[in-house]
Amino acid sequence: MKPSLTRSRMLWHALLFSSALAPAFAQATSQNDDSEVVLLGEFNVSATTNNDYLAAESITGTRVASKLQDLPFAVNVVTGEFINDFAAYELWDQLGYVSSIAPNEVQGAYQIRGFESSNQLRNGFRRLGLIDKVSVDRTEVIKGPAASIYGKIQPGGVVNIVTRKPRTKTQHTASLAVGSDNFWRAQASSTGPVGNSSRVFYRVDMAADDRDYAMDFREKDQQTVAAQLMWKLDSVSALSFEIEYLARHERRGNGVAPVWVTGVLDPYRTGNRTYSRYERLAVDELFDFNHQGPNEYNDRDVFTLTGTYERRLNSVWSMRLGANWFDRSFDRMWISGDRFNPANRTIISRTPVWRPIDEGGSSVQADLLAAFRTGVVDHKLLFTVDYNRTTEEGLEARQPTAIATNPLYNVNNLSVDNPNYFFVSYPENPGLYSNIREDRFNSVDNIGLFISERASMLDGRVIALAGVRYDTVKNKIDDRLVGREIDYSLDEITYQLGVNVRLAPGATIYANASTSFEPQARFNIDGTPLPNEGGEGYEAGVKLSLFEEKLNVTAAYFQIERTNLARETTLTEENGSTSRVVILSGREESKGYEIDFNWQLTNSFQLLGAYGNVDAQTLENAEFPFLIGTTPRRTPKHNLGLASRYEFKEGALKGLYFTAGVKYYSRSLVNVGSGRNLNASNSNPIVNRPMSNGLLPFPNLPEGELVRSGSVRVDDGREQIYNDAHTIAEASAGYRWQTSGYRHRVQLNVKNLFDEVYTWGSAQPGDGLTFIGTYSLSF
Repeated sequence: MKPSLTRSRMLWHALLFSSALAPAFAQATSQNDDSEVVLLGEFNVSATTNNDYLAAESITGTRVASKLQDLPFAVNVVTGEFINDFAAYELWDQLGYVSSIAPNEVQGAYQIRGFESSNQLRNGFRRLGLIDKVSVDRTEVIKGPAASIYGKIQPGGVVNIVTRKPRTKTQHTASLAVGSDNFWRAQASSTGPVGNSSRVFYRVDMAADDRDYAMDFREKDQQTVAAQLMWKLDSVSALSFEIEYLARHERRGNGVAPVWVTGVLDPYRTGNRTYSRYERLAVDELFDFNHQGPNEYNDRDVFTLTGTYERRLNSVWSMRLGANWFDRSFDRMWISGDRFNPANRTIISRTPVWRPIDEGGSSVQADLLAAFRTGVVDHKLLFTVDYNRTTEEGLEARQPTAIATNPLYNVNNLSVDNPNYFFVSYPENPGLYSNIREDRFNSVDNIGLFISERASMLDGRVIALAGVRYDTVKNKIDDRLVGREIDYSLDEITYQLGVNVRLAPGATIYANASTSFEPQARFNIDGTPLPNEGGEGYEAGVKLSLFEEKLNVTAAYFQIERTNLARETTLTEENGSTSRVVILSGREESKGYEIDFNWQLTNSFQLLGAYGNVDAQTLENAEFPFLIGTTPRRTPKHNLGLASRYEFKEGALKGLYFTAGVKYYSRSLVNVGSGRNLNASNSNPIVNRPMSNGLLPFPNLPEGELVRSGSVRVDDGREQIYNDAHTIAEASAGYRWQTSGYRHRVQLNVKNLFDEVYTWGSAQPGDGLTFIGTYSLSF
């Protein structure tokens, strides 16, 4: 594994790179406009918007810049202005007013249309983990399977972070924010032409922040630097380079522990046999209690290099060639086990774990676009060749039970009333971590060929989209723990079909069908390699753009099926021993409906909102039948968001503005778990009684029959523990003014306005009432 010193070295290298451009900044001169440097309109969205919170175009859905109204699927765009106004520093907060999306506490992950996605795109390239708003121009969300566009992807949809581009006029911006929980954040950006050049432009974005939390010992700090150079070679071609580095240190604390009840009569056994069962979240007892202690840490960093060449070949053909490389490291020291025993008020079965992961990726994308007309049909024909390689090296080392339960090391049980957080970490004594649970290296090489056609007919009243993609995927798995190595290849063909029909000016109906896949590069629980995850989805809806495009509405119905889904979980045997395994959970389905709108009621008043109804459940699961019928973790059935802004545009109060927002999430499953394993024998048979989902453990046998051979996994209570429904309100007030060429902005945000107590994701305690004050200066 890489040494942790890499993190600081990369940061300083990135800072030196940006500081090397400082002389160019000092020489920069003003130009006639302050627009972004748009290379080719075919591959870059316009910066023009109808209002600060509404974008007119998207690049994510088709790889080609397109008007949102012309796309045969739902696309949501969260603008940088909205992110700033609502002080939305984390991805889950930025997507809080988008339908059918729920927050996920894992960095860079999100729940979309009922399914978890751990990956995002950054300017169309696959990305893991960290983002920072300092360089974010907009966040685009395309819902439904999208493999025929980008290759490997999850079927719920994908988030694409579109970063800010250099501008033609010199502009410098700096801001400082302070707030509750010792929060502070400083960021600065500079952009414009290099020296007196009219062809070479730069952009540098830097940020650093730090905060504590109400939970003891919990904290985080993050540093970001990104630098770009863009060279317009001539009127039809351009070359750009970008370097980015993000580093994040956290002590994450823990979710609220579930209550562990002993002595429960076992319904699947004869006599008076008992077992222990999860009952509920200990919100009343442990909402802000940190059983991890001060020695837990999570260190992440990601280093990215990107280069892009674009050229218009002639009046018909345009091309874009991009390359991307990233390296991400993750070093985590934590305590497993989070069961709360209310009888003696202790957190039990605790074990120290060290888990470092190194991940990397490299991609090359080549797009060739033909825009032409035949008769009355306008065509956009796209040919794409993709290559992507991802690698992952992971290790997990734990203290063995004999050490964890030894009073000398004081780890296994923790008193809530008199906690002793002492434990020996891996860096302090690696020899104590001899229980190696994982030691592997995986790589996935993916080559994809994609062709799509978008045909516009009848003066744009009918737009048809068709695309097909062929991918060949080579997986390499080196499981060094068990001495097992395997190479295997899988091919996939995915497609996308869609149509838009404009019924009247500003009113369009649409429908689409698409498929997806995701390589898994892991061994199944039975030792066989996992097949690609598959996805298939359908969607139909209506898009309205009324009142001179001031009211924009998208309403949709969707249905998605996910197959060959792999889930990593902890297997707990009857004797209490645990192990991490990967299982195939069979099939999952998600269906529902959603509506998103953005309404500029007046020049001063804007309203936006979203509602999502997601009915997601497990349809098949041979390994864990008690999960059939359960919802995926972290996925509420309902989410609702409503946000507004009012700004005085004239008069004595010009520059004063207010925002307000409210978000609602219905209850969501915390963690389905892996149940408990029952082994049948003549002396200890299994009683075939219904599980918590109403199904029998042995469906081919009568209810109540005594089963004297075989084994089965049944529920243990975790599959019925939920985050409660909750409503979160927020508001802000701000003022903008200008003095002698300097533009000022002050803003006060209040988050969780009514101090709601709630949990979310994997039972994470929500932030209480929070204040953030920000001052920004631009010139």
